[in-house]
Amino acid sequence: MKRIFTLIVMVAAMYSSYAQPYSTGKRTVVFIDNSRTAREISTDIYYPANTAGNNVPVATGVTKFPVVVFGHGFLMGTSSYKWLADSLVKTGYIVALPATEDGIIPNHLDFGLDLAFLCGRVTSLNDSATSFLYQRVIKKAAVGGHSMGGGASILASATLSSSINAVFNFAAAETTPPATLAAYLNLKPTLIFSGSADCIAPDSIQEVMYNNMLPFVTCKTYVNITDGLHCQFANNNLLCVIGQFASGCGITALSTSTLMTKTMALLTPWLDYYLKGNCQRGQVFLANYNGMTGVVKRRSCFPLQACGPVPVKLTSFTGNIKNDKVYLYWNTATEDNVHHIEVERSNDGVTFVQLTKVLPKGNNGGGANYNAVDPYPFAGMNFYRLKTVDLDGSISYSDIIKLETAKKALAVTQLYPNPVSDQLHIQLQSEKRQSIQVFVYDITGHQLRIDQVKLNAGINETSLLFADLAKGVYIIKLINEQGSISGTYKIVKD
Repeated sequence: MKRIFTLIVMVAAMYSSYAQPYSTGKRTVVFIDNSRTAREISTDIYYPANTAGNNVPVATGVTKFPVVVFGHGFLMGTSSYKWLADSLVKTGYIVALPATEDGIIPNHLDFGLDLAFLCGRVTSLNDSATSFLYQRVIKKAAVGGHSMGGGASILASATLSSSINAVFNFAAAETTPPATLAAYLNLKPTLIFSGSADCIAPDSIQEVMYNNMLPFVTCKTYVNITDGLHCQFANNNLLCVIGQFASGCGITALSTSTLMTKTMALLTPWLDYYLKGNCQRGQVFLANYNGMTGVVKRRSCFPLQACGPVPVKLTSFTGNIKNDKVYLYWNTATEDNVHHIEVERSNDGVTFVQLTKVLPKGNNGGGANYNAVDPYPFAGMNFYRLKTVDLDGSISYSDIIKLETAKKALAVTQLYPNPVSDQLHIQLQSEKRQSIQVFVYDITGHQLRIDQVKLNAGINETSLLFADLAKGVYIIKLINEQGSISGTYKIVKD
């Protein structure tokens, strides 16, 4: 027991040290598959956001996120898998949960085709200027599912869709047509989870799926969690639990949180490797797989690629504050195969977003000197780190530095784009709930507009409409609740 507890703590620490915990946004979108008589596919999409909620904007910045499409179990709604969506979203994934085939007589083939369709459709939102995910999607997708949805994930992969890059499932059930036979056509990297105490979709079914996948053609991994129950993967959905007890397998000594911890300790780095191209995370997956106890496991796969050296060797990373701005400086001794370096910032040392991106300057593997400016730092504590992206997609991070600015009742922490064409986005940090006024003047000082903005304590997002203004230079002025000027900014209208 002590060894298991130690492993769980170690895995959780490795996971949390990597994670960038975004908040979870959610939208429900109805997609149309015109290849199947305009079939409607209502889908809950969970995505990285600055603040949690329905229909909130995607997280600020330019970071792109890969896609996970996940199918629900028989008579289980998509809400039973919010635990999975939240776990993946916080580390930078878009999760799509179709709500189709939720009736008493589902069509398994249609469900599998829905999953395959969504892998291509959701990734294509990156190219749609009208989508809230425009230019924010990595065009790679994994298809997964639980129970009926797990079997459907195999049917989806058997379509040989080029939009599917990896397959995973939880306690996959047999389907019509048989997912066990469709497994012969699954050529994608596959990660299968099952529970040894599952009497709804016994682990013997998942073993057949695993065995039928062609060895060393499909890179396949099978993990049977000792004492795991079927419904624990759906966070103990009520209907599922009732069926589980009726089948005589509703009690286990294994907690749901332990099952989820084991599952995500393998699934997250595995997805990072195949969808984000992060080589080091593949090594984390193998370390967790080899060291995990309380499971029965098998794997048939060629060795993962060697990661090679860290692309950048830093000699220093420092910063200072001058005139209410943060100036950052770093030096590299060597730079090998670097694609770019991102400067990231945070106000809590946990959730980081991109501040700016720079291209490498080092020649022939040599080093270089760099600098960057944060013109709108947070009031109080600021945290910064460097994210280096290699040519093969591998990612590494610098140590975190922290700088403390003067505390203010109100601070502008983002203001973009400038020049502006339609809307000017403003991020504001307020020490309390308050109402402020935002004045807009033309260059002669003539007042054009006053907007009233209500703020909560913490980070707030608002915007100003510039579409109706002529091209030129404008001044915006922020007045806090006490009538004091909290900032004056020059804005250029394109």
